[in-house]
Amino acid sequence: MYDNSGECRNCMVQIDNGRIVEGICIHCVSARQCLECAPGYFLLPKSNMCKKCSSYCLRCVSSRDCVKCENGKFLSDGVCSEKCLDGMLILIESFYRMNQEDLFK
Repeated sequence: MYDNSGECRNCMVQIDNGRIVEGICIHCVSARQCLECAPGYFLLPKSNMCKKCSSYCLRCVSSRDCVKCENGKFLSDGVCSEKCLDGMLILIESFYRMNQEDLFK
């Protein structure tokens, strides 16, 4: 939401296909100047507009650099996929942390 002379209005941001869409930008300073995008989108710094992350990605810093995947999907080199790539294994953070602590006892 932003304040337009005492009246609150929803943020609206132009995205790739040229349409104006509500709900993609969650924090803005004007109708077309976004500061923070909804999950699954990232902010284009030069235009202050939101663009969709790649498939299965919930949070990204660019279209090719995901940092958090949907539940049940796997992150490898900035890309989310339905299964681990060949030669990779699933790393469970709490298991790794527990074993790492055991190593340094």
